[in-house]
Amino acid sequence: MHIEPICLNDSQFYSINSFPTISDKLYTYPEICVVYEKSFQFKFTGILVINDIPVIVFPKNYKLPMESKDIIDQAGTLIRVFLRYRNEPIHELDENTYLFGDKNNNNSRITTAIRIMEDYRMYGYLHRELVISSTTRKGRIDWAATVNKTIPTVNHNRVVYDAPIIRCSMVDNENIVYKLHRYVISQCIKMWGWLFGINLSNEMEYEKLPCPITEAIFSLKAELRNVYVQREINVINMLISYLTAESGCEKKYNKEILGTQYFNIIWESICGYLFNNKYSVLSSLVPQPEWESKIVSGRISQRPDVFAVDEKRLYILDAKYYNFKLNLPGWHDVVKQLFYRHTVILNLRKKRGIKLLPKDTEVKNAFLFPGDEDEVLQYIGRVFVNEIDDLGEVKAFAINQKMAMQTYAYRDNDNYRKQLLKELGKNV
Repeated sequence: MHIEPICLNDSQFYSINSFPTISDKLYTYPEICVVYEKSFQFKFTGILVINDIPVIVFPKNYKLPMESKDIIDQAGTLIRVFLRYRNEPIHELDENTYLFGDKNNNNSRITTAIRIMEDYRMYGYLHRELVISSTTRKGRIDWAATVNKTIPTVNHNRVVYDAPIIRCSMVDNENIVYKLHRYVISQCIKMWGWLFGINLSNEMEYEKLPCPITEAIFSLKAELRNVYVQREINVINMLISYLTAESGCEKKYNKEILGTQYFNIIWESICGYLFNNKYSVLSSLVPQPEWESKIVSGRISQRPDVFAVDEKRLYILDAKYYNFKLNLPGWHDVVKQLFYRHTVILNLRKKRGIKLLPKDTEVKNAFLFPGDEDEVLQYIGRVFVNEIDDLGEVKAFAINQKMAMQTYAYRDNDNYRKQLLKELGKNV
């Protein structure tokens, strides 16, 4: 058996009576969970472990499926979105507390457990072997020991060793590294087995920590000095990280948090991956406004979310993480996109300097919202300034959020990404 996760949504209200432990443990964290008199509401997306129960908080407006299996699959996708996003090169400072943890929140037991489970599913336990001598097991004959320790017989003028000594290897079940790996795997399966479809066997259920955690960590660090296989180095480091976090968790009131209050930033990264963001290469196409003053100094920067290039088109994409059925981009967002396009076109037409794109490149604008429709790219509408054609327009589209997160999390489905760009080209 394993623990089933609790799956909730960001910004949705839940009864305290239905989830008393969650509200009790998080009432001192109003920045991620607001607790009212009879209800509570997350202002956060991510994964929490409360009293050893995993709680998955999906993004706001995310449409949870009806089937338990589908919910678990999509919870796994969300977890892997965060595991990938943590490895992105740049993060906002405000994200770090719950994305990477701090002195009050060590979330490495969550992240390490997933990596340990993935390794275990592919390669199994770390084994240490004993070499033994036997006359009954199968293996290679140890001729030196056989000649020195056994008495041969003579048969047809030939020397025959009827009971040769065999050298063979067997798993050392008492090895401390093997025991610690088994213990950690059993703990990971109890909490995260649902994510991998692995049930806890009767044998695993009774795995015990073979020694105090401090002694276990010391033994693993000592083992590292004698290990040269990269996979073993990685696994031992993960075991050290997990046990260190487990020790800290016992002192931190059984609460671990991995996530963000700023899923809109992650949505930007998702859209950037889906459309193969080229902004880092083409950023010089975007001129920066400058202040000239003898009294004050200041800088203004303009930075589009995503630059997507397809043949002779440049798409300036703005990732918007909210419900387009309730809210639409306002004046600031629309004017910003129109100005991006205007200044990029002027830069492209300049005769001087290095040409990153052809002068006749067509520049188009679009907003990208999360959606739940099955179609690849749902056209929502467009915004423009009437009778001012030179400014162009900004079209709005919704991308199936489940498919977008899955593609980002697993770095797969290039055909889907190509199809998105193709559909964008048809509609912009």
